[in-house]
Amino acid sequence: MEICRQSDIDRFATKLAVDPKLVEEYVQHLNDLKQRSQMTAAQRGRKSQQLSQKTFEEYDWRQLVLRGEISKMKVFELDKYLDKHNLLTGKKARLKDDNVKCIISHVLRNDYSATDTNTLACASYKQRECVDESDKNDDIDDDDDDDDDKRSDSEEDLAWS
Repeated sequence: MEICRQSDIDRFATKLAVDPKLVEEYVQHLNDLKQRSQMTAAQRGRKSQQLSQKTFEEYDWRQLVLRGEISKMKVFELDKYLDKHNLLTGKKARLKDDNVKCIISHVLRNDYSATDTNTLACASYKQRECVDESDKNDDIDDDDDDDDDKRSDSEEDLAWS
């Protein structure tokens, strides 16, 4: 509600039995708050616009992961990495945390120069399966080997009984 005329201020002050100067100060305060809110919204809009124009190559993904800043990024920024590497394709309704875990896993798996400390720090971030589209066929072949291991383990258990 914006009161701009002196007659409105006087009428409001009389109705509530308040000094008109206090009402003027309060109205000015409300206008200042509104102006600050609009400035903040404009700044956020400009920052978001700049981030959306940033390309995949402009990010240092390894450093973002190692410094722990990857989780502070916006989902549309994380999608740039996931799309570039064909990770989690077809799963549009995923959580930001899942995207972060997938990127951390992929960066560390492909980063042979990461130190053990950094690897442990990021690996402690309980990671879910992050499937690279090119690795999906390899995973199907690996499932057969797991069944053989399970049978041999159960056969050994029977032998000990």
